[in-house]
Amino acid sequence: MTKSIADQVRSSIPPNIRGGLYYAIHFLVVSMFFSYVGVAYIERGMSGVQLGTLNSIGSIIMLFATPLLSGIADRKGWHLPFLAIGNVLYGIGMMAINFAPNFAMLAMISAIAAFVKAPTNPIGEGLVIRMANKYGLNFGAIRIWGSISFTIFCISAGWLWDVIGLEWLFWIGGALFFLRAFMSLILEPIGEKGEAAAKKEKPAKGDWLSPFKDKFFLIYLIGMVLWGCSMNGYFGYISIYINQLTDSNLLVGIAVALPAITEIPSVMYGDRLIKKIGMLPTVMIGIGTVVIVSFIVAFTYNAVLVIILNSIRGLAFGFWIVVGIR
Repeated sequence: MTKSIADQVRSSIPPNIRGGLYYAIHFLVVSMFFSYVGVAYIERGMSGVQLGTLNSIGSIIMLFATPLLSGIADRKGWHLPFLAIGNVLYGIGMMAINFAPNFAMLAMISAIAAFVKAPTNPIGEGLVIRMANKYGLNFGAIRIWGSISFTIFCISAGWLWDVIGLEWLFWIGGALFFLRAFMSLILEPIGEKGEAAAKKEKPAKGDWLSPFKDKFFLIYLIGMVLWGCSMNGYFGYISIYINQLTDSNLLVGIAVALPAITEIPSVMYGDRLIKKIGMLPTVMIGIGTVVIVSFIVAFTYNAVLVIILNSIRGLAFGFWIVVGIR
């Protein structure tokens, strides 16, 4: 039987390299686009209320769309198609923002884009984790590719946007999502055993709400939603804050990029801390540190101090990543 091009590519590249490359491109897009999108909206004349409304709409849609679309992907075995198509459609949506004549149309485009993008992060993360488990790989070592990529391209993008202007953000950002879609080809689809297990665990017809009857699942879901809202809000506004303090996208890039480096030690060695004190104390150390740092940042008007504090937040965030994966 003739192998597809995707199968040939997968068989020619070691799994740890494939996982690393996927994370490198994934976080390249995050660093060059999401780190600056808030600043771009402000430069277009959007108010803080409008920006908050836009973020809230996206968060609410993703809250319901993520389990819905991810569940469909699990039941049908459509993980790779959903991952690729979701990124392509999101890229088209970001390009379409350039033609939005008013805030209402922009919000509508963003809402649709949030819906199609909703399952891409959990599906991509899940496929990499599954691949790491399958081949006995160190997930932290794979994810470091993303941290390094994020740091390099976030700072580079700050210089780029200072030179060419953020009016190009949605064009270039949209195109980068096409690249992220293409990189889904190097991930492995869930094999026959995985698909059989998914079908076996398929809920009875008319009982699609069964996962929400699990108390642990509900608590975890609520925690993830609250954490996600907090982190998305912080990530979105910290770049605007640094830009207003310094009027420099390059410094925005440095401020946002450094946490990706400081999270490396906690991601790499977080398992050791978990073995010593347990998962709950470890994650509480991470969350507690993030809360304290965020509170201090709110009353800090020195850009250098904000950048230092943001780096400490990255170290704490790494503990959350390790516990979340476990």
